[in-house]
Amino acid sequence: MVQQLGAVFPPNPHLVGRIGDWLSDQPGATVDEIAAEIFPGKVPGRGRITDALRTMAGQCRLRRDDVRWYPAG
Repeated sequence: MVQQLGAVFPPNPHLVGRIGDWLSDQPGATVDEIAAEIFPGKVPGRGRITDALRTMAGQCRLRRDDVRWYPAG
């Protein structure tokens, strides 16, 4: 059974804030674009961003359109 990391360890509130701020300025970004900006050159960055985005979507702070993410509202 595979469990999402964000379900066990919630994302750092600072990371959630950075993602929210960044998406406010660049709506419609992909996970790879966000990871490249927030964690430049780091391999695990994509997984951490994906978990944070899923958590934020569950809190109705973000919405997803195929592979692009947008601030909710």
